Amino acid sequence: MNDQVSKLSDEGYKPEGYIHYRKIDTGSIKSQVVKRKGKNDKVNEVLQVKKVLEDRKIPFNVVDELNLDVTGSLVPSNGKDFTLTHNYFLDYWGAIMGHAAVMTFIHLERYAYGHKRHCFPEIDQICLKMQTSRPTLNKYMDILEANSFIARIYRKNVDTKKDASPLFIIRQYIPFLSPEQVNQLPKKLREEHDKFVSSLKGIMLSDNSELISQAEIKKALSTSERFGSKEKREPTTEQIRRYQAIKLGTMETEDVECHVNLQHALKKRVSKPSYDTWLSHTVFTFNRQTKELIASFPTSFQREWVQGHYNDIIKECIADTLGEVTISYKTHENEIETGV
Repeated sequence: MNDQVSKLSDEGYKPEGYIHYRKIDTGSIKSQVVKRKGKNDKVNEVLQVKKVLEDRKIPFNVVDELNLDVTGSLVPSNGKDFTLTHNYFLDYWGAIMGHAAVMTFIHLERYAYGHKRHCFPEIDQICLKMQTSRPTLNKYMDILEANSFIARIYRKNVDTKKDASPLFIIRQYIPFLSPEQVNQLPKKLREEHDKFVSSLKGIMLSDNSELISQAEIKKALSTSERFGSKEKREPTTEQIRRYQAIKLGTMETEDVECHVNLQHALKKRVSKPSYDTWLSHTVFTFNRQTKELIASFPTSFQREWVQGHYNDIIKECIADTLGEVTISYKTHENEIETGV
Protein backbone atom coordinates (compact mmCIF):
# COMPACT_ATOMS: atom_id res chain seq x y z
CA MET A 1 0.00 0.00 0.00
CA ASN A 2 1.33 3.45 -0.91
CA ASP A 3 2.16 5.74 2.00
CA GLN A 4 0.83 8.75 0.08
CA VAL A 5 -2.78 8.25 -0.92
CA SER A 6 -4.05 10.43 -3.74
CA LYS A 7 -6.97 12.71 -3.04
CA LEU A 8 -10.09 12.63 -5.20
CA SER A 9 -9.18 16.05 -6.55
CA ASP A 10 -5.84 14.60 -7.68
CA GLU A 11 -7.70 11.86 -9.56
CA GLY A 12 -9.55 14.36 -11.71
CA TYR A 13 -12.79 14.65 -9.74
CA LYS A 14 -14.22 18.17 -9.96
CA PRO A 15 -16.31 19.04 -6.90
CA GLU A 16 -17.28 22.51 -8.10
CA GLY A 17 -21.01 22.98 -8.55
CA TYR A 18 -22.07 20.18 -6.20
CA ILE A 19 -23.34 19.92 -2.64
CA HIS A 20 -22.02 16.71 -1.06
CA TYR A 21 -24.06 14.93 1.58
CA ARG A 22 -24.69 11.63 3.36
CA LYS A 23 -27.91 9.88 4.33
CA ILE A 24 -27.79 9.32 8.11
CA ASP A 25 -30.03 6.96 10.09
CA THR A 26 -32.07 9.07 12.54
CA GLY A 27 -33.06 6.11 14.70
CA SER A 28 -36.72 6.65 13.77
CA ILE A 29 -38.91 4.45 11.59
CA LYS A 30 -41.69 5.35 9.18
CA SER A 31 -44.65 3.03 8.71
CA GLN A 32 -47.09 2.96 5.83
CA VAL A 33 -49.55 0.53 4.29
CA VAL A 34 -48.90 -0.37 0.65
CA LYS A 35 -50.93 -2.50 -1.74
CA ARG A 36 -49.24 -5.50 -3.36
CA LYS A 37 -50.45 -8.23 -5.65
CA GLY A 38 -50.48 -11.72 -4.20
CA LYS A 39 -51.61 -15.08 -5.53
CA ASN A 40 -54.28 -15.00 -8.24
CA ASP A 41 -53.66 -11.24 -8.61
CA LYS A 42 -55.35 -10.63 -5.26
CA VAL A 43 -54.39 -7.21 -3.90
CA ASN A 44 -53.29 -7.32 -0.26
CA GLU A 45 -52.51 -4.53 2.17
CA VAL A 46 -48.98 -4.92 3.53
CA LEU A 47 -47.36 -2.95 6.32
CA GLN A 48 -44.07 -1.43 5.17
CA VAL A 49 -41.65 -0.16 7.82
CA LYS A 50 -38.66 1.95 6.73
CA LYS A 51 -35.84 3.67 8.54
CA VAL A 52 -36.06 7.48 8.48
CA LEU A 53 -32.89 8.89 6.92
CA GLU A 54 -31.71 12.46 7.15
CA ASP A 55 -29.55 14.35 4.63
CA ARG A 56 -26.37 15.75 6.19
CA LYS A 57 -24.22 18.14 4.16
CA ILE A 58 -20.46 17.60 4.42
CA PRO A 59 -17.59 19.84 3.26
CA PHE A 60 -15.68 18.48 0.28
CA ASN A 61 -12.36 18.48 2.13
CA VAL A 62 -13.78 15.73 4.38
CA VAL A 63 -14.80 13.69 1.33
CA ASP A 64 -11.44 14.39 -0.33
CA GLU A 65 -9.52 12.97 2.63
CA LEU A 66 -11.69 9.88 3.08
CA ASN A 67 -9.46 6.81 2.77
CA LEU A 68 -11.22 3.52 3.48
CA ASP A 69 -7.96 1.57 3.33
CA VAL A 70 -6.77 2.81 6.72
CA THR A 71 -9.54 0.84 8.42
CA GLY A 72 -8.19 -2.48 9.68
CA SER A 73 -4.97 -4.38 8.96
CA LEU A 74 -4.43 -5.13 5.28
CA VAL A 75 -3.88 -8.59 3.86
CA PRO A 76 -0.42 -8.74 2.22
CA SER A 77 0.06 -10.44 -1.14
CA ASN A 78 2.85 -12.46 -2.67
CA GLY A 79 1.43 -11.95 -6.15
CA LYS A 80 -0.04 -15.47 -6.23
CA ASP A 81 -3.12 -14.91 -4.07
CA PHE A 82 -5.30 -13.66 -6.92
CA THR A 83 -7.65 -15.07 -9.50
CA LEU A 84 -9.38 -11.90 -10.75
CA THR A 85 -9.78 -10.63 -7.22
CA HIS A 86 -8.04 -11.41 -3.95
CA ASN A 87 -8.73 -14.96 -2.80
CA TYR A 88 -8.95 -13.83 0.85
CA PHE A 89 -11.83 -11.55 -0.14
CA LEU A 90 -13.65 -14.33 -2.00
CA ASP A 91 -13.06 -17.03 0.60
CA TYR A 92 -13.43 -15.30 3.94
CA TRP A 93 -15.16 -11.97 3.40
CA GLY A 94 -17.55 -13.85 1.13
CA ALA A 95 -18.48 -16.11 4.03
CA ILE A 96 -19.13 -13.09 6.27
CA MET A 97 -20.90 -10.68 3.89
CA GLY A 98 -22.47 -13.17 1.50
CA HIS A 99 -21.64 -13.94 -2.13
CA ALA A 100 -24.01 -11.28 -3.48
CA ALA A 101 -22.28 -8.47 -1.57
CA VAL A 102 -18.90 -9.74 -2.80
CA MET A 103 -20.12 -9.77 -6.40
CA THR A 104 -21.54 -6.27 -5.95
CA PHE A 105 -18.12 -5.01 -4.82
CA ILE A 106 -16.42 -6.63 -7.81
CA HIS A 107 -18.85 -4.88 -10.15
CA LEU A 108 -18.35 -1.52 -8.42
CA GLU A 109 -14.58 -1.97 -8.43
CA ARG A 110 -14.57 -2.28 -12.22
CA TYR A 111 -15.69 1.34 -12.55
CA ALA A 112 -12.74 2.63 -10.47
CA TYR A 113 -10.32 2.06 -13.33
CA GLY A 114 -6.71 3.24 -13.35
CA HIS A 115 -6.24 2.73 -9.58
CA LYS A 116 -8.76 5.46 -8.77
CA ARG A 117 -10.50 5.50 -5.41
CA HIS A 118 -13.71 7.01 -6.77
CA CYS A 119 -16.18 6.13 -9.49
CA PHE A 120 -19.68 6.72 -10.83
CA PRO A 121 -21.05 3.20 -11.43
CA GLU A 122 -24.01 2.45 -13.68
CA ILE A 123 -26.27 0.95 -11.04
CA ASP A 124 -28.94 -0.17 -13.51
CA GLN A 125 -26.31 -2.09 -15.47
CA ILE A 126 -25.10 -3.83 -12.32
CA CYS A 127 -28.71 -4.77 -11.48
CA LEU A 128 -29.10 -6.20 -14.98
CA LYS A 129 -25.87 -8.22 -14.80
CA MET A 130 -26.65 -9.55 -11.34
CA GLN A 131 -30.32 -10.09 -12.21
CA THR A 132 -31.47 -8.29 -9.09
CA SER A 133 -33.65 -5.32 -8.19
CA ARG A 134 -32.44 -1.86 -7.21
CA PRO A 135 -33.69 -2.17 -3.58
CA THR A 136 -31.92 -5.53 -3.21
CA LEU A 137 -28.69 -4.14 -4.65
CA ASN A 138 -28.94 -1.26 -2.18
CA LYS A 139 -29.02 -3.82 0.65
CA TYR A 140 -25.81 -5.41 -0.66
CA MET A 141 -24.20 -1.97 -0.82
CA ASP A 142 -25.34 -1.30 2.76
CA ILE A 143 -23.39 -4.42 3.80
CA LEU A 144 -20.30 -3.23 1.92
CA GLU A 145 -20.56 0.21 3.49
CA ALA A 146 -20.96 -1.24 6.98
CA ASN A 147 -17.68 -3.11 6.45
CA SER A 148 -15.81 -0.08 5.02
CA PHE A 149 -15.51 -1.41 1.47
CA ILE A 150 -17.38 1.52 -0.06
CA ALA A 151 -18.72 4.94 0.93
CA ARG A 152 -21.59 6.58 -0.93
CA ILE A 153 -21.53 10.36 -1.08
CA TYR A 154 -24.75 11.83 -2.42
CA ARG A 155 -24.70 15.02 -4.47
CA LYS A 156 -26.97 17.90 -5.47
CA ASN A 157 -26.38 20.47 -8.16
CA VAL A 158 -25.72 23.83 -6.47
CA ASP A 159 -27.74 25.81 -9.03
CA THR A 160 -30.69 23.53 -9.76
CA LYS A 161 -30.76 21.72 -6.36
CA LYS A 162 -31.51 18.53 -8.31
CA ASP A 163 -29.92 15.22 -7.35
CA ALA A 164 -26.80 14.25 -9.28
CA SER A 165 -25.35 10.75 -9.56
CA PRO A 166 -23.80 9.61 -6.24
CA LEU A 167 -20.04 9.60 -5.81
CA PHE A 168 -18.70 6.18 -4.78
CA ILE A 169 -15.42 5.86 -2.88
CA ILE A 170 -14.00 2.37 -3.30
CA ARG A 171 -11.57 0.53 -1.08
CA GLN A 172 -8.39 -0.53 -2.93
CA TYR A 173 -6.90 -3.06 -0.51
CA ILE A 174 -8.44 -6.01 1.31
CA PRO A 175 -8.42 -5.96 5.15
CA PHE A 176 -8.25 -8.93 7.50
CA LEU A 177 -11.41 -10.05 9.22
CA SER A 178 -11.71 -8.87 12.81
CA PRO A 179 -11.33 -11.55 15.54
CA GLU A 180 -15.11 -11.40 16.07
CA GLN A 181 -15.71 -12.03 12.36
CA VAL A 182 -13.22 -14.90 12.29
CA ASN A 183 -15.21 -16.55 15.10
CA GLN A 184 -18.32 -16.31 12.92
CA LEU A 185 -16.75 -18.50 10.23
CA PRO A 186 -17.73 -22.19 10.06
CA LYS A 187 -15.20 -24.36 11.89
CA LYS A 188 -13.57 -25.80 8.76
CA LEU A 189 -13.27 -22.38 7.16
CA ARG A 190 -11.93 -20.92 10.40
CA GLU A 191 -9.21 -23.56 10.44
CA GLU A 192 -8.31 -22.73 6.83
CA HIS A 193 -8.21 -19.05 7.75
CA ASP A 194 -5.84 -19.69 10.67
CA LYS A 195 -3.62 -21.76 8.40
CA PHE A 196 -3.52 -18.96 5.83
CA VAL A 197 -2.62 -16.35 8.45
CA SER A 198 0.12 -18.62 9.83
CA SER A 199 1.64 -18.83 6.36
CA LEU A 200 2.16 -15.05 6.43
CA LYS A 201 4.73 -15.17 9.22
CA GLY A 202 7.71 -13.05 8.31
CA ILE A 203 5.69 -10.88 5.92
CA MET A 204 5.31 -7.28 7.07
CA LEU A 205 1.71 -6.53 7.99
CA SER A 206 0.24 -3.05 7.81
CA ASP A 207 -0.40 -1.13 11.00
CA ASN A 208 -3.34 1.06 11.99
CA SER A 209 -1.39 4.26 12.53
CA GLU A 210 -3.95 6.30 10.59
CA LEU A 211 -6.98 4.71 12.19
CA ILE A 212 -7.67 7.60 14.58
CA SER A 213 -7.78 10.15 11.77
CA GLN A 214 -10.07 7.82 9.81
CA ALA A 215 -12.41 7.62 12.80
CA GLU A 216 -12.50 11.40 12.88
CA ILE A 217 -13.41 11.50 9.19
CA LYS A 218 -16.19 8.98 9.71
CA LYS A 219 -17.49 11.03 12.63
CA ALA A 220 -17.54 14.10 10.40
CA LEU A 221 -19.51 12.15 7.80
CA SER A 222 -22.22 11.37 10.33
CA THR A 223 -22.49 14.64 12.25
CA SER A 224 -22.28 17.35 9.60
CA GLU A 225 -24.89 20.01 8.91
CA ARG A 226 -28.46 18.88 8.35
CA PHE A 227 -30.22 20.11 5.23
CA GLY A 228 -32.82 19.17 2.66
CA SER A 229 -36.04 17.44 3.64
CA LYS A 230 -38.36 19.33 5.99
CA GLU A 231 -40.36 16.17 6.66
CA LYS A 232 -41.37 15.79 10.26
CA ARG A 233 -39.37 13.06 11.94
CA GLU A 234 -41.08 10.36 13.95
CA PRO A 235 -39.89 9.97 17.56
CA THR A 236 -37.11 7.49 18.24
CA THR A 237 -37.69 4.34 20.29
CA GLU A 238 -35.63 5.83 23.11
CA GLN A 239 -37.77 9.00 23.18
CA ILE A 240 -40.95 6.90 23.20
CA ARG A 241 -39.76 4.72 26.08
CA ARG A 242 -38.64 7.73 28.10
CA TYR A 243 -42.02 9.44 27.64
CA GLN A 244 -43.90 6.28 28.62
CA ALA A 245 -41.83 5.89 31.80
CA ILE A 246 -42.35 9.55 32.76
CA LYS A 247 -46.09 9.38 32.05
CA LEU A 248 -46.61 6.21 34.10
CA GLY A 249 -44.57 7.75 36.91
CA THR A 250 -47.09 10.60 37.24
CA MET A 251 -50.16 8.33 37.36
CA GLU A 252 -51.99 7.03 40.44
CA THR A 253 -51.21 3.44 41.47
CA GLU A 254 -54.62 2.10 40.45
CA ASP A 255 -54.30 3.79 37.03
CA VAL A 256 -50.89 2.21 36.50
CA GLU A 257 -52.36 -1.18 37.45
CA CYS A 258 -55.14 -0.66 34.91
CA HIS A 259 -52.55 0.12 32.21
CA VAL A 260 -50.36 -2.89 33.11
CA ASN A 261 -53.29 -5.33 33.30
CA LEU A 262 -54.59 -4.24 29.92
CA GLN A 263 -51.13 -4.56 28.36
CA HIS A 264 -50.82 -8.11 29.78
CA ALA A 265 -54.24 -9.02 28.37
CA LEU A 266 -53.33 -7.67 24.93
CA LYS A 267 -50.06 -9.64 24.92
CA LYS A 268 -52.10 -12.84 25.23
CA ARG A 269 -54.45 -11.89 22.40
CA VAL A 270 -52.03 -10.46 19.82
CA SER A 271 -48.95 -11.99 18.19
CA LYS A 272 -45.62 -10.77 19.57
CA PRO A 273 -44.55 -8.92 16.35
CA SER A 274 -47.91 -7.13 16.18
CA TYR A 275 -47.87 -6.30 19.88
CA ASP A 276 -44.30 -4.95 19.75
CA THR A 277 -45.08 -2.82 16.68
CA TRP A 278 -48.48 -1.41 17.58
CA LEU A 279 -49.31 -1.74 21.27
CA SER A 280 -46.19 -1.99 23.43
CA HIS A 281 -45.66 1.79 23.59
CA THR A 282 -49.31 2.69 24.10
CA VAL A 283 -50.25 4.53 27.30
CA PHE A 284 -53.71 3.58 28.65
CA THR A 285 -55.48 5.83 31.16
CA PHE A 286 -59.00 5.41 32.56
CA ASN A 287 -61.35 8.20 33.60
CA ARG A 288 -63.66 6.69 36.19
CA GLN A 289 -66.07 9.64 36.21
CA THR A 290 -66.81 9.49 32.49
CA LYS A 291 -66.11 5.74 32.07
CA GLU A 292 -63.67 6.60 29.28
CA LEU A 293 -60.52 4.64 28.40
CA ILE A 294 -57.94 6.84 26.67
CA ALA A 295 -55.43 5.02 24.47
CA SER A 296 -52.52 7.30 23.60
CA PHE A 297 -49.98 6.47 20.86
CA PRO A 298 -46.56 7.82 19.85
CA THR A 299 -47.65 8.55 16.24
CA SER A 300 -50.84 9.25 14.32
CA PHE A 301 -50.22 6.27 12.08
CA GLN A 302 -50.11 3.86 15.03
CA ARG A 303 -53.27 5.41 16.47
CA GLU A 304 -55.17 4.99 13.19
CA TRP A 305 -53.93 1.43 12.67
CA VAL A 306 -54.87 0.22 16.16
CA GLN A 307 -58.23 1.98 16.04
CA GLY A 308 -58.99 0.27 12.73
CA HIS A 309 -57.62 -3.20 13.51
CA TYR A 310 -57.59 -3.78 17.29
CA ASN A 311 -60.55 -1.81 18.65
CA ASP A 312 -62.70 -4.92 19.21
CA ILE A 313 -59.84 -6.80 20.90
CA ILE A 314 -59.22 -3.90 23.30
CA LYS A 315 -62.95 -3.79 24.14
CA GLU A 316 -62.97 -7.52 24.87
CA CYS A 317 -59.86 -7.25 27.06
CA ILE A 318 -61.36 -4.53 29.26
CA ALA A 319 -64.93 -5.84 29.42
CA ASP A 320 -64.29 -8.15 32.40
CA THR A 321 -62.48 -5.56 34.54
CA LEU A 322 -63.94 -2.18 33.50
CA GLY A 323 -67.26 -3.17 32.01
CA GLU A 324 -68.87 -1.06 29.28
CA VAL A 325 -66.61 1.89 28.49
CA THR A 326 -65.98 4.41 25.75
CA ILE A 327 -62.56 4.24 24.09
CA SER A 328 -60.86 7.41 22.88
CA TYR A 329 -57.75 7.35 20.69
CA LYS A 330 -55.16 10.12 20.73
CA THR A 331 -51.46 10.69 20.07
CA HIS A 332 -48.77 12.09 22.34
CA GLU A 333 -46.08 12.76 19.70
CA ASN A 334 -46.14 16.51 20.43
CA GLU A 335 -45.55 15.81 24.12
CA ILE A 336 -42.63 13.53 23.20
CA GLU A 337 -41.05 16.28 21.09
CA THR A 338 -41.27 18.82 23.92
CA GLY A 339 -39.93 16.31 26.44
CA VAL A 340 -43.10 16.24 28.55
